[in-house]
Amino acid sequence: MEYNEILNSLKDEYVHKYVVRFKDGSKKTLKLWNNGGVAVMDKGKRRRGHFLHSIADNYANWESITLYENSCDIFKRVIKRAKKAFEMLSESGLWTEHKIILERFLNMSGEDQKEIVNKLCDDSYAFYLLCTDGKSDYSWIGSCYHLFEQFIKEKCWKSINWMEGLRETYTEYLKNCIEHKEHYSHKWYKGYDNSIEVNLCTDGILRGWYSEEYKGCGNGHYYMLLDATHAIHIEDD
Repeated sequence: MEYNEILNSLKDEYVHKYVVRFKDGSKKTLKLWNNGGVAVMDKGKRRRGHFLHSIADNYANWESITLYENSCDIFKRVIKRAKKAFEMLSESGLWTEHKIILERFLNMSGEDQKEIVNKLCDDSYAFYLLCTDGKSDYSWIGSCYHLFEQFIKEKCWKSINWMEGLRETYTEYLKNCIEHKEHYSHKWYKGYDNSIEVNLCTDGILRGWYSEEYKGCGNGHYYMLLDATHAIHIEDD
């Protein structure tokens, strides 16, 4: 495809998912927007991207570009996962501030729920700004935004990457620490530099974190614990 052809195919200046079909028949999903040119969201990033490049992105081999349409009912997916997350936080006692936000969302009318999901799906970054600016009608969602962002994705829940043969032992120990609101911290190596921590914070809220960092790097994937067996993605660094 020609560069201008790709630029003219973009819906507007907001970030949207597009399906790129290559001349060999293969397909790839990209997040694109018009930023005075064709901008591409970097993989795994929410706010970082680059301008389309003839060599790096190989757009000369693009056959077509179409707006992504998910065959799954995203709204039903979000409601189901919000309920599951609420149940897990209710049982574990972790992140009570997020549990309150999820409860408010689940008690809203279906139309109001759909409005939130539609805004999130249409432009996730713009919705992130609405949730965190402290001024909009969606500012009550606040830092709980990242939960909703994960609810719309194909995969949502993350299991702890325990050492082989020790999963049951460590899971039970972690569960007991959460139940008794005891501080817990553990690090180990298995493919990543893994770490997990549970802490009763000074505001009286019990919180838990899990990370998988590249060996000796200090960068990687970061999650919040929902209970002793489930985590959900927060960010990549």
